Amino acid sequence: MPVPIAVHDPLPLFRRGVVTTLRDAGLHADSPDDLGAWIDGSGRKVVLLTLDSPEDWRLLRKLPHGGHHVVVIALVEDADVRTSVQAVLAGADGVLPRGCTPQALCDAALRASDGVGLLPISVVRAIAHEGPGPARRGDGTLTDGEAGWLRGLSQGLTVRQLAERAGYSERMMYRLLGDLYGHLRAKNRTEALMRAHDQGLI
Repeated sequence: MPVPIAVHDPLPLFRRGVVTTLRDAGLHADSPDDLGAWIDGSGRKVVLLTLDSPEDWRLLRKLPHGGHHVVVIALVEDADVRTSVQAVLAGADGVLPRGCTPQALCDAALRASDGVGLLPISVVRAIAHEGPGPARRGDGTLTDGEAGWLRGLSQGLTVRQLAERAGYSERMMYRLLGDLYGHLRAKNRTEALMRAHDQGLI
């Protein structure tokens, strides 16, 4: 029985195009409205998940990972090593550029269905070098890096300056900060800084 594949992307036209491409290649692809419900049940499943917003990154972290039940391929605009490592540490099993060729997409979906690795050597080496990621602070809400970003913002650093210090692109830094604000249940930078200060995190 073919392994089911779910396509999750904010653009309906892109979703339909990917589903059609995968089906034309003989794969069992769909675009479920409720990804959580679709994942429930037995048997291996593959998810093609576009990471385009902080909500997408939060969804990635919530998906089951670390086993063989669900294999998640993250689709990103810029699949450089740093972004790929970030996606893997958040729970992705593989990373592809969102603008990759249909053949590359089908090949990755087939490999994921068979449980074959999906990461370039450069990404594997970077993950091995980085390890499990920064340790959480005592209350478990922020990493040392996240607290450092907030301290930098409170001291007047720009997002571009933070990105340069952290080694991220400015666009990726905006996404990570948006994710951090959401984690703090803050609507914006000012509210995030106030909440972090009130909680003694910075």
